[in-house]
Amino acid sequence: MIQEIKNKLFEHPDNVAFLLGNGINRYYNQNNTSWYKFLLQTWNEISDGKRNTIPEGISITEFYDTLELHHENPSQSTKIEKFIKARMQTWQPSEGSNLMLDSIKDLNAPVLTTNFDDLIPKYLNLEFHRIKGARFTHYYPWSSYYTDKPLDKPTAGFGVWYMHGMVRYHTSIKLGLSHYMGNVHRARNLIHNSNKSIYRKKKTTDSWAGDKTWLDLLFHKDLIIIGLGMDEVEVFVRWLLIERARYYKRFPNRKRKGYYIDIENPIPGTTGKEMFLEAVGIESIKLSTYDDIYYRLWER
Repeated sequence: MIQEIKNKLFEHPDNVAFLLGNGINRYYNQNNTSWYKFLLQTWNEISDGKRNTIPEGISITEFYDTLELHHENPSQSTKIEKFIKARMQTWQPSEGSNLMLDSIKDLNAPVLTTNFDDLIPKYLNLEFHRIKGARFTHYYPWSSYYTDKPLDKPTAGFGVWYMHGMVRYHTSIKLGLSHYMGNVHRARNLIHNSNKSIYRKKKTTDSWAGDKTWLDLLFHKDLIIIGLGMDEVEVFVRWLLIERARYYKRFPNRKRKGYYIDIENPIPGTTGKEMFLEAVGIESIKLSTYDDIYYRLWER
């Protein structure tokens, strides 16, 4: 079964990009905490009140917004982001080998990640770069990436790109629901730009407003999603997948494949997620264990 999945995923390795979530950190380096625990720690260190759990009925993103609103000081958001940056900068990759990352680099495939930390660049000894000619803002460093060799464009080869911000710039870290809405606003302006909209491209090789950002990977590569819950809290990622599917409806000949790798999960409430993934053209592939996902899938 594993070999059949490998054949499907890596049939055309030049066309593949990976979208990695925090699952890779939790599998390979269990010293690094989950986002749930990390946000609770942040709350307990910055806020006056102490909490042992995040209550039911509030998402993790809304919990972060609540932490900001808990303080009257308008600059509190910056304080929180700096706190998160300081904590994450101490994180180190596991001392053992990471077969998954080694294999992705060997494939020369781009990596998109929803993580903020720099564990992947640290492990692979990558350097920081920006796409030449791209406008830069430390709030949205979407043309900045880590790699072992500079790229002319995001789709040109291996690089690590940060969708929700990177620890290098604390102002880029997007954790709250209001932050995600800011991401949506910026991405929408690039995708539907009045002069250089992606929909105005006559050919896939034509330029558009987002072609110097990681958005170009999302629209023009086969997408393999690993280590991401893909539940309702992933507001920005889900919206992007909807935009991707709409783009392919307009231009069926440009359609790229998509796969979501997860373990077989009997937990109630996942039916809606499967329905969503199918609607946006992402095929779910179920494996038996996390060892299958993070190790056996990459064995040579």
